[in-house]
Amino acid sequence: MLAWSIAGAIDRDRLEAAIVYNILQFVEWPGEDALPAGTPLTLCMDPDSPTYASMRQLSGRELRKMQFVVEPLLPPALRCNAVFVDSLKSQHSASTRQSGGTDGALLIVAGSHFQPSEPPTIQLSETGGKLAFDIFSNKARRQGLVVSSRLLRLARKVSE
Repeated sequence: MLAWSIAGAIDRDRLEAAIVYNILQFVEWPGEDALPAGTPLTLCMDPDSPTYASMRQLSGRELRKMQFVVEPLLPPALRCNAVFVDSLKSQHSASTRQSGGTDGALLIVAGSHFQPSEPPTIQLSETGGKLAFDIFSNKARRQGLVVSSRLLRLARKVSE
Protein backbone atom coordinates (compact mmCIF):
# COMPACT_ATOMS: atom_id res chain seq x y z
CA MET A 1 0.00 0.00 0.00
CA LEU A 2 1.21 3.46 -0.87
CA ALA A 3 -0.02 6.31 1.26
CA TRP A 4 0.84 9.97 1.15
CA SER A 5 0.90 11.85 4.44
CA ILE A 6 -1.35 14.87 4.69
CA ALA A 7 1.15 17.14 6.40
CA GLY A 8 0.39 20.69 7.54
CA ALA A 9 2.48 22.39 4.85
CA ILE A 10 1.00 20.34 2.02
CA ASP A 11 -2.30 21.52 0.64
CA ARG A 12 -4.72 18.59 0.37
CA ASP A 13 -6.09 19.68 -3.03
CA ARG A 14 -2.61 19.99 -4.49
CA LEU A 15 -1.74 16.57 -3.10
CA GLU A 16 -4.86 14.94 -4.61
CA ALA A 17 -4.11 16.62 -7.95
CA ALA A 18 -0.54 15.31 -7.90
CA ILE A 19 -1.72 11.81 -7.00
CA VAL A 20 -4.25 11.77 -9.86
CA TYR A 21 -1.64 13.03 -12.33
CA ASN A 22 0.79 10.32 -11.22
CA ILE A 23 -1.91 7.62 -11.40
CA LEU A 24 -2.59 8.63 -15.01
CA GLN A 25 1.07 7.92 -15.79
CA PHE A 26 0.34 4.22 -15.19
CA VAL A 27 -2.90 3.76 -17.14
CA GLU A 28 -2.93 3.02 -20.87
CA TRP A 29 -5.89 3.84 -23.13
CA PRO A 30 -6.89 1.72 -26.14
CA GLY A 31 -4.97 2.71 -29.28
CA GLU A 32 -2.67 5.00 -27.33
CA ASP A 33 0.48 3.62 -28.99
CA ALA A 34 -0.74 4.79 -32.41
CA LEU A 35 -1.36 8.39 -31.30
CA PRO A 36 1.09 11.09 -32.36
CA ALA A 37 3.27 12.70 -29.69
CA GLY A 38 1.56 15.62 -27.98
CA THR A 39 -1.95 14.21 -28.32
CA PRO A 40 -4.00 15.52 -25.40
CA LEU A 41 -5.00 13.23 -22.57
CA THR A 42 -7.95 15.15 -21.15
CA LEU A 43 -9.09 14.99 -17.55
CA CYS A 44 -12.49 16.59 -17.04
CA MET A 45 -13.77 17.82 -13.71
CA ASP A 46 -16.22 20.22 -12.13
CA PRO A 47 -14.73 23.73 -12.28
CA ASP A 48 -16.38 24.41 -8.89
CA SER A 49 -14.35 21.60 -7.30
CA PRO A 50 -11.85 22.72 -4.66
CA THR A 51 -9.26 20.57 -6.50
CA TYR A 52 -9.84 22.21 -9.91
CA ALA A 53 -7.29 25.03 -9.52
CA SER A 54 -4.58 22.62 -8.36
CA MET A 55 -5.34 20.24 -11.21
CA ARG A 56 -5.26 23.09 -13.76
CA GLN A 57 -1.73 23.97 -12.61
CA LEU A 58 -0.63 20.56 -13.92
CA SER A 59 -2.34 21.06 -17.27
CA GLY A 60 0.11 21.21 -20.17
CA ARG A 61 2.61 18.81 -18.63
CA GLU A 62 3.87 15.82 -20.53
CA LEU A 63 2.21 12.54 -19.62
CA ARG A 64 4.17 9.76 -21.28
CA LYS A 65 4.11 10.94 -24.93
CA MET A 66 0.82 12.81 -24.51
CA GLN A 67 0.00 16.22 -23.12
CA PHE A 68 -2.05 16.38 -19.92
CA VAL A 69 -5.04 18.72 -20.29
CA VAL A 70 -7.62 19.65 -17.65
CA GLU A 71 -11.03 20.84 -18.87
CA PRO A 72 -14.35 21.66 -17.23
CA LEU A 73 -16.75 18.72 -17.07
CA LEU A 74 -19.71 19.74 -19.17
CA PRO A 75 -22.37 17.24 -20.30
CA PRO A 76 -21.96 15.25 -22.36
CA ALA A 77 -18.20 15.93 -22.09
CA LEU A 78 -17.39 13.74 -25.08
CA ARG A 79 -13.73 14.74 -25.19
CA CYS A 80 -12.75 13.35 -21.76
CA ASN A 81 -10.31 10.48 -21.30
CA ALA A 82 -10.67 10.65 -17.52
CA VAL A 83 -13.07 12.28 -15.09
CA PHE A 84 -12.36 13.41 -11.53
CA VAL A 85 -15.54 12.98 -9.48
CA ASP A 86 -15.87 14.71 -6.13
CA SER A 87 -19.52 15.78 -5.97
CA LEU A 88 -23.01 14.64 -6.97
CA LYS A 89 -22.87 17.17 -9.82
CA SER A 90 -19.67 15.72 -11.25
CA GLN A 91 -20.91 12.17 -10.69
CA HIS A 92 -24.03 12.92 -12.74
CA SER A 93 -21.95 14.49 -15.52
CA ALA A 94 -19.63 11.46 -15.55
CA SER A 95 -22.65 9.14 -15.80
CA THR A 96 -23.96 11.19 -18.73
CA ARG A 97 -20.58 10.84 -20.41
CA GLN A 98 -20.50 7.08 -19.89
CA SER A 99 -23.88 6.60 -21.52
CA GLY A 100 -23.09 9.05 -24.31
CA GLY A 101 -22.27 6.31 -26.80
CA THR A 102 -18.69 7.41 -27.53
CA ASP A 103 -15.98 4.99 -28.58
CA GLY A 104 -13.40 6.29 -26.12
CA ALA A 105 -12.50 4.62 -22.86
CA LEU A 106 -13.18 6.58 -19.67
CA LEU A 107 -11.25 6.39 -16.41
CA ILE A 108 -13.21 7.67 -13.41
CA VAL A 109 -11.25 8.76 -10.34
CA ALA A 110 -13.20 9.73 -7.21
CA GLY A 111 -11.81 12.22 -4.71
CA SER A 112 -11.14 11.18 -1.14
CA HIS A 113 -14.05 13.18 0.29
CA PHE A 114 -16.65 11.70 -2.07
CA GLN A 115 -18.10 8.21 -2.16
CA PRO A 116 -19.98 7.81 -5.47
CA SER A 117 -23.13 5.70 -5.60
CA GLU A 118 -21.34 3.33 -7.98
CA PRO A 119 -17.65 2.45 -7.53
CA PRO A 120 -15.33 4.45 -9.81
CA THR A 121 -12.30 2.97 -11.52
CA ILE A 122 -10.05 4.46 -8.85
CA GLN A 123 -11.14 5.74 -5.43
CA LEU A 124 -8.88 8.02 -3.41
CA SER A 125 -9.32 7.67 0.34
CA GLU A 126 -7.99 9.07 3.57
CA THR A 127 -7.08 6.81 6.44
CA GLY A 128 -5.34 8.03 9.54
CA GLY A 129 -4.20 11.28 7.94
CA LYS A 130 -2.82 9.57 4.83
CA LEU A 131 -4.09 9.48 1.27
CA ALA A 132 -4.24 6.15 -0.52
CA PHE A 133 -6.20 4.68 -3.43
CA ASP A 134 -8.20 1.60 -4.32
CA ILE A 135 -8.48 0.24 -7.86
CA PHE A 136 -11.55 -1.51 -9.26
CA SER A 137 -9.75 -3.43 -12.00
CA ASN A 138 -12.90 -4.88 -13.57
CA LYS A 139 -14.10 -1.32 -14.31
CA ALA A 140 -10.80 -0.55 -16.03
CA ARG A 141 -10.92 -3.73 -18.11
CA ARG A 142 -14.51 -3.06 -19.22
CA GLN A 143 -13.36 0.33 -20.52
CA GLY A 144 -10.41 -1.23 -22.34
CA LEU A 145 -7.92 0.45 -20.00
CA VAL A 146 -4.70 -1.26 -19.01
CA VAL A 147 -3.54 -0.51 -15.48
CA SER A 148 0.17 -1.06 -14.94
CA SER A 149 1.11 -3.83 -12.54
CA ARG A 150 3.32 -1.23 -10.81
CA LEU A 151 0.24 0.88 -10.02
CA LEU A 152 -1.70 -2.19 -8.89
CA ARG A 153 1.08 -2.97 -6.39
CA LEU A 154 0.90 0.58 -4.99
CA ALA A 155 -2.86 0.45 -4.40
CA ARG A 156 -4.21 -0.02 -0.90
CA LYS A 157 -6.74 -2.46 -2.31
CA VAL A 158 -7.43 -3.97 -5.75
CA SER A 159 -10.98 -5.26 -6.29
CA GLU A 160 -12.37 -7.25 -9.18
